[in-house]
Amino acid sequence: MSRDCNCPTHVAVRATPPQPSTAARITTLPYPERKQDGRYYLPITVAGMQVEALVDTGATLTYIGKELQRHLDEHQIKARRQTRRIQLANQTYIPSTKMYPVTIELGKKMTHLLVSALPTLAEPVILGMDFLRKRNLTITVDGQPVAATRLSTQTPTDHLAMLTERQHLTEKENHQLNTLLTGNAAVFSTITGPSTAAEHVIRLKHDRPLKQRYYPRNPAMQEVINQEVDELLATGRIEVSNSAYSSP
Repeated sequence: MSRDCNCPTHVAVRATPPQPSTAARITTLPYPERKQDGRYYLPITVAGMQVEALVDTGATLTYIGKELQRHLDEHQIKARRQTRRIQLANQTYIPSTKMYPVTIELGKKMTHLLVSALPTLAEPVILGMDFLRKRNLTITVDGQPVAATRLSTQTPTDHLAMLTERQHLTEKENHQLNTLLTGNAAVFSTITGPSTAAEHVIRLKHDRPLKQRYYPRNPAMQEVINQEVDELLATGRIEVSNSAYSSP
C-alpha cells in the first residue's frame, strides 16, 4: 500500500456521489476518530456491512481486513484460494491466501469485484485501483485531470508457461499413474501426514547444535506465519519438532 503524502498541492477526488441505499443494513463499522487525518474515505456497503473504506491509488487491488472477512465467512460467501505476496510501503511482503467475490455498494451503484483478504490490515477496506477504474473515479490537480497508467495486458509467454507447467511424465506414464491412483483410490484416500515408509539417518561429526541467529519478524508478519503454521499442523502436513537443530 502507498505511503502517506503531505504535499501542499491542491488535489480533488471525484467519485459517484453516495446516495442513501434502500438495502437492509446488518452491521456497521463506525468511522474512527483516529482515522480523520486528511485521507480520502468512501462510505460503502459490502454484504450488508457498512464501512468507511480508504481510497488508495497506490494499491493495485482492493483489500479487506479481518472484521469484514469474518462477516463474509458468517454470510457463507465462499473464499477462493490464492497465493499472492503483497508488497507494503516499507518494501516488506506479506502473503494473502484468500480472496472473496463481493458486491460493493456505493450510492445506488453496485460493483462486482474480487477482493484479497489481509487479516492484519489496519483499515476495514482499502479500495485499490481495480475498484477505482471500474467506478471511473477522476483525480484532478489544480483543475487538471490526472490520467492513470494503463493496465498491462501482457500475457505470459509460452516459454514461461512451459517452465512453470513443465510435464515430467510422458502421456503413457501419466495414463499408467492415473490408472494406478484410480484403482487404489480407497488406499490413497486414507493416507495423511508424513510418510513412515522409510527412515533417514543424519550422522553428524559432533552432537553440539550450531548456534543460529534468531530472525525476528514484525508482529503483523509473525501473526500471518503463525496462522499458516497452525493450519499446516491442523491438517497434518507438518509435525512439531523438538530437535535442538531446529531453526528458531
